[in-house]
Amino acid sequence: MYKSYVYDGNGKRTGEVYKAYVSVTYYGGKTKLSNGKSAVKIGDNKYTSWQVIS
Repeated sequence: MYKSYVYDGNGKRTGEVYKAYVSVTYYGGKTKLSNGKSAVKIGDNKYTSWQVIS
C-alpha cells in the first residue's frame, strides 16, 4: 500500500525505501526523532515511520 522511507536520527531520508508488504524487523517501541516525527528503529541510526508499520 505505501512505501516506507528510511530516516536517520535527525529525521532526514537516507535514500533507502522498503516497498509495501515487505517484512521489517524493528527494535523497541515508538520513539521520536529530533524533528518531532514518531518512528521505530530498524537498524543502527535507521528509522522508519511508525504509521506504516503494522
